[in-house]
Amino acid sequence: MKIYPIVVLIIFVLGILEVSFLPVFGIYADPVLSFLLSLVYTTNKEFSLKTGFFSGIFIDVVSSKRFSTFTLFYVLVIIAAFGITNLLGRRLVYLLLSSVIFYALEQVMMGSPFVLSGALCTGVLTLAFIGLVSFGLSKSRSGNLRVNI
Repeated sequence: MKIYPIVVLIIFVLGILEVSFLPVFGIYADPVLSFLLSLVYTTNKEFSLKTGFFSGIFIDVVSSKRFSTFTLFYVLVIIAAFGITNLLGRRLVYLLLSSVIFYALEQVMMGSPFVLSGALCTGVLTLAFIGLVSFGLSKSRSGNLRVNI
């Protein structure tokens, strides 16, 4: 079973939630960022960078922000997250801190005032996604990805 169609479907659903449904209910989180950081901590660098680049393009297309903002930001976040994992190791604490810090940087870059509440929501989503991604990859029969947890 190939993992790529599943990841594309997940990014599509999370992107639509992030852009259209979550802000209506007052939830200012970034589920795509949480999912990408979960991929960084569970898959290889090449797959994470490709996924981050194409999910950034998707978010840029469906959002009202300036084009290429999310694409550049997601790729830089993935490179920085891999730098953190190479420097400090793969620990859940670093995953949570990086998700909160990267979300806060994203909101400051976008000029949004919802930094603290959204950062906490993004941290909680990252906890949920790391479990789901780890479980899904362990059940995958594909030889394309390695689980590094």
